Amino acid sequence: MNKNFVWKYVWQFLLLLAAQVLLMNRICLWGYLTPMLYVMFILTLPFQTPRWLVVLLGFAIGFGVDCFSGIMGVHAAATTLIAFMRPMIINLIPYNATLEEHQLPTLWDMHFGWFAGYTLLAAFIHQFMIFFLDNFSLANFFHLILISVINSIFTTALILIVQCLFYNSSKRY
Repeated sequence: MNKNFVWKYVWQFLLLLAAQVLLMNRICLWGYLTPMLYVMFILTLPFQTPRWLVVLLGFAIGFGVDCFSGIMGVHAAATTLIAFMRPMIINLIPYNATLEEHQLPTLWDMHFGWFAGYTLLAAFIHQFMIFFLDNFSLANFFHLILISVINSIFTTALILIVQCLFYNSSKRY
């Protein structure tokens, strides 16, 4: 891994953390709908990233959001969970071609259907954990599922828009 590649992810970490804390946490439509753009950091890490590093980075970005939002541990736990489950989610979404070493799990390197499914599933797991840990009750289970689905769709749409605007396909060399 070259230095420019590492710096790219350091800046992405800081920018997504700042965007979440300064912008996204201020959005609360109808009392429930808050986009979680920062999960895009974990979702777009290279396929070859060691699992322990993905989990550590997931905890770090979740802890950063927790520190600035005043909800200690909820985002860290949810983001650590999707970071841990990331290889399973990647394998769960079918992809009909062989992955090349230079490919990244982004919209431009993978086809739209794969990336949208991957993002939607990870966002749903993340949202469900956030709302479950926040309420810590299954008394309103179907309401919890409904809120998680709506937030996941909103988060996925926002991630797809950001991918279209700011990402390019990875280069082989």
